[in-house]
Amino acid sequence: GIYQNVKTLSIIILMFGERDKMPARNPKMGERIRARRGTRTLQEIATAAGISPSHVQRYEEGRIPRGDILEKLAAVLGVSSRYLLTGENAPLYK
Repeated sequence: GIYQNVKTLSIIILMFGERDKMPARNPKMGERIRARRGTRTLQEIATAAGISPSHVQRYEEGRIPRGDILEKLAAVLGVSSRYLLTGENAPLYK
């Protein structure tokens, strides 16, 4: 919900400072998404997250998704959004 989006945005702002100074890409995040996807296809992840496979591919290439999409993607991958963004915190689910 809205609380989760505000929480995610707060984490992002704390990590990167002001919104206009946020990087557009995070290659390490992309690597973490790809690693958590494992043998699942782009289509499987996209369907579960309610986004298109091309978006999943962009995120694997390091593009940073909107907060609500980041939360959905993290949930599908069984990790926190903070883990995807920073590598901190262990995955939430196995």
